[in-house]
Amino acid sequence: MTGVGKIAPASSGTYKFSVKNKSKYDMIYNIKFEDDMSTFINMKYRLKIDNIYIRGSNDEYVTIDKLGIENIIVPKDSINVYTLEWYWESDDEKDALAAINGFDHYYYFKLQISSNIYDRKRS
Repeated sequence: MTGVGKIAPASSGTYKFSVKNKSKYDMIYNIKFEDDMSTFINMKYRLKIDNIYIRGSNDEYVTIDKLGIENIIVPKDSINVYTLEWYWESDDEKDALAAINGFDHYYYFKLQISSNIYDRKRS
C-alpha cells in the first residue's frame, strides 16, 4: 500500500485500484496478493469489486491467503473498480513484543495482476 506511511495496531484504511481493458478483446485476469514484514502484523482485509464484497463481508475480514482472485472477466472497453479495505487487528501480546523490539519495522503489500485474452470456447 504505497504511500500509507506509518500504521499502528487497530488502524485501518482503504486502497482503491482498477483494472481497465482498453483492448479490442475481452480479457480474463487473476490477482495475487502478497505481503512481507519484519515483525508479525495481524493484517486483515476485505475486497470489493464494483462496490460488492468478493472477499470478506460487511462483518468479516480475511487473511491475505484468502484474498487472491482468479478468472475475472473484463469485457473490452470496460473497467473493474476495486476497493481493498485493510485493518490491523490488534493482538496485545504480539503488538507488545513488537514494541519491545523497537518500532523500526516494515510491512510491504504487493499485488500482481496477470491477464490473457478471454477465449469463450475454453470456458
